[in-house]
Amino acid sequence: MRRCPYCKVGIAGDLVKCPLCQSKLTGTGSAGKVTMLVLLTIAGWCVTAYFFGFMKITVDLVIPSALAAMITANFVLALIDQNGNTMAYLLSGLFLGVVPSVICCFVRSKMPLAWAVCLMVSVVLFAGAVIFRGRAVAAELRRRFHV
Repeated sequence: MRRCPYCKVGIAGDLVKCPLCQSKLTGTGSAGKVTMLVLLTIAGWCVTAYFFGFMKITVDLVIPSALAAMITANFVLALIDQNGNTMAYLLSGLFLGVVPSVICCFVRSKMPLAWAVCLMVSVVLFAGAVIFRGRAVAAELRRRFHV
């Protein structure tokens, strides 16, 4: 939830300016916090793995496991969200699950099991959120893309 630093009011949604005083809002939603926390943790782990020499297990197991956990957390947040940020949760989970898995598939001759599980978790949870929150997802797609 975003906050106005002058009015001290919490603003739901994706507004950039306060509707009362037109000042710039501060803060991010929960999806941004969860995603940034996981990405910073992965970056720190990669730096540590590089210096201590266990980069292969990091790339093959730790990173896809952390991404799958983040995607699951975003799915739960999408189901309980009341602020209209469902699409941010769903798209971040889909993007961070599919893109690294596809890159891993093209770079290597075969995909490690953990990356395949991460890809499946991403796609299945996205489909589940669309099934469980179908009307909310459709309404948010119409609102964001003016369809």
